[in-house]
Order: sequence, then structure tokens, then C-alpha cells
Amino acid sequence: MPRKIPASRSATTGFFAASRQVLNAAGQEVPLTTAEYNILHVLARHKGQVLCRDEIIALSKGRDWRCYERSVDGLISRLRRKLQPQDGTSHFIKTVHGTGYTIAPL
Repeated sequence: MPRKIPASRSATTGFFAASRQVLNAAGQEVPLTTAEYNILHVLARHKGQVLCRDEIIALSKGRDWRCYERSVDGLISRLRRKLQPQDGTSHFIKTVHGTGYTIAPL
């Protein structure tokens, strides 16, 4: 069962506005699917905290929503591609092996 996690106060990461399903990557607006938006929003609200797949699912869709945990991995991969700077530098969304995902500090 996922642990209760307090949300951080800001849901804005500097390039992602919670009010829209787009992000600003390299000066261009990039559209997000609803699932991508939900996951990025959850990670932004819990910036600096490591969330496991179950927590990401519960916080983005609710505890009763059923999906494969690996679906989160696929969505994270798609988000990383959309967030990837053209110079190929490291990912904004970090994997904490054996634990989950977090948004890296800028």
C-alpha cells in the first residue's frame, strides 16, 4: 500500500504549468497526453521526493485505477524524450533504482 505523501506547495517546475497540458521544451510548446500530464503533475507536486510506481499511479489516477506498473515506466520514457534537451544532457526525471522516480533539482 502506498504511503501518504505530502505535496509540495508549487506545481510549477519552471517550464510546466499545471493549468495546461503542454510543457515548454527548448523554447517550444510540446503537447502532453492526459496520462503524461498526470504523471508529470504528480512528480512536480512532490518535487524532491522519490515516488514508487504504486504511489505515482495512486496519486495520478486514484487507488481504484488498475494498470500495469510497467505502464508508468513507459510513460516516464515518453516524458523523458519530450523533455530531453537537444544537447543530450541528463534527464530531468531521475530513476532511483529499486525505489521509484523523482524530479531532479534544476
